[in-house]
Amino acid sequence: FFANFLVGEARKNDHSFPSVQEERGALIYNYVPHGADSHQSYIFPPASAPRAHDVLRSGGGGPGQGIAVGHPVAEQQITWLYVHSLEKASAFVGKVLELELVLDQGPCRIYRVFLENFLGVCNSRPPPTSVPPLTYTIVVSSRDLVDRWYSFLAAKGDAAIVVTSPAHSAEFKVYAFNFYDPDREQSLGFYRFEVQAFDVPPAPPSPTRGGEIRFASSRPPVGGKSLGSVVLV
Repeated sequence: FFANFLVGEARKNDHSFPSVQEERGALIYNYVPHGADSHQSYIFPPASAPRAHDVLRSGGGGPGQGIAVGHPVAEQQITWLYVHSLEKASAFVGKVLELELVLDQGPCRIYRVFLENFLGVCNSRPPPTSVPPLTYTIVVSSRDLVDRWYSFLAAKGDAAIVVTSPAHSAEFKVYAFNFYDPDREQSLGFYRFEVQAFDVPPAPPSPTRGGEIRFASSRPPVGGKSLGSVVLV
């Protein structure tokens, strides 16, 4: 009843944003939830803090606080990895990592990693002939989520994926593990993948909370959608 009531009330609102950029700047997906899967919180800055699209229009509030006027907006991001066998690479990304295929371009296939961030695999140009200095890192908010990613991938078996044990790096102040495609000849074996959580997030939430949404759920976000109740505080 509670969810249906909220959705019904929201549908009565005929307001709209003046641009797609401003609409995307207001989405909850711009915020990272904190906490375990049984209690996840979205922490918002106070209302007086400038929003992303306000900073963009005003030219920013100083170094590191915004994008200069006239700077084009980046709306999506794709990382391209090149392989000999598109089918084998697609099997690793789509079946082992279980990422969603969003576009098949023929020689290239694009998979969604998170929201507007994507991983593309291609055989349109030769792959590297030696191990490239590249790490594809998935960042999560807690050690618990790192461990859950590890359990999820390790359960696939050594024939499907090579996974190192999670460990803490005092030098980089992260808790992380690496994983690899075992096929170095035809697929993505030359590339190093990583899942990590920072000891201190690069952009921590404001200590002054302007609002918080808590999600209570017992289902893991990996390998399925996390569904649960919503509490406004």
